[in-house]
Amino acid sequence: MKLSPLAIEKACQHLERKGLLELNRVLNRKNVLLLKYEEYYGDFDFLFDCFEDFFSIDIDENVRIQLKDDFSIESVERLTKGMKARQYTDEKTHFHGRHISDTKGMPGAYKSFFTEEQIEWLRYRFSSFIQDFGYLGDEIDNTTKL
Repeated sequence: MKLSPLAIEKACQHLERKGLLELNRVLNRKNVLLLKYEEYYGDFDFLFDCFEDFFSIDIDENVRIQLKDDFSIESVERLTKGMKARQYTDEKTHFHGRHISDTKGMPGAYKSFFTEEQIEWLRYRFSSFIQDFGYLGDEIDNTTKL
């Protein structure tokens, strides 16, 4: 899909309809653990440690190892290699062909397909959301237009 202003706006609206706006409702709830993707990307131990602290549980070392083996990017990539884009492996995981993108979900990968102008517009479009979640402060230019 060509990243036209209309296509980007439609994608933004889709994101909002699919729950993005609901996140603000849970931002400060005590029973919700919010994690920043870039902090746990590729670091299962960080995730497990956060779960242990939040839920006051202990995650067995063998369970940690098994989850890492089953759900690492490399494992999912191997499992889905050669599958069609929407062909699911099973109802439990919903993994499908192209489940792992070329960027492997790496934080900041958006910079490889959005232009600087589009990124600035998206920052403007979601400025209150971004600020609420502690990503950017006053440096957002509220006059940016796509």
